[in-house]
Amino acid sequence: MTIASLTTVTKVAEYFKQDFSSTTRPNITSVEGWIDEASAIIYSSLGTVYTVPVTDPDDLKILRTMANMYVREEVMFANSRGTNTTATGRFNAPKQANHSRFYDMLKSLVAGDMVLRNTARLTSDDYTGSYSYDVENRVEFVSDKDEQQW
Repeated sequence: MTIASLTTVTKVAEYFKQDFSSTTRPNITSVEGWIDEASAIIYSSLGTVYTVPVTDPDDLKILRTMANMYVREEVMFANSRGTNTTATGRFNAPKQANHSRFYDMLKSLVAGDMVLRNTARLTSDDYTGSYSYDVENRVEFVSDKDEQQW
């Protein structure tokens, strides 16, 4: 299954009031990659409890907000690298983007604390497994149907 992107470069650019190209920092290829990454993470996680891909317009608003949040964090991190210095001239930027709000929302959706009202939840017979995507660009199988989740 090809995963549909949950946001666009245009939406991210609107937030930052900047266009992305091959010469900007970050460049358009990086932004497109982060969009694909966010979409894959969201659908991989939601695929354990919901029918994916999500098609309901109202439920997609939540997922698009989450994808934008993820990509914005990456863009802000990329823009801060090498530009954030202390009074002594030392580099003082974080070592990676902070996605805690993104992952908190995702965990809430999977746990059922927050729900997609118009998207079908899976029954235990529908569940087949999930995959994990890490920063080293590895995709790993996480669980089987009969394993306890969370």
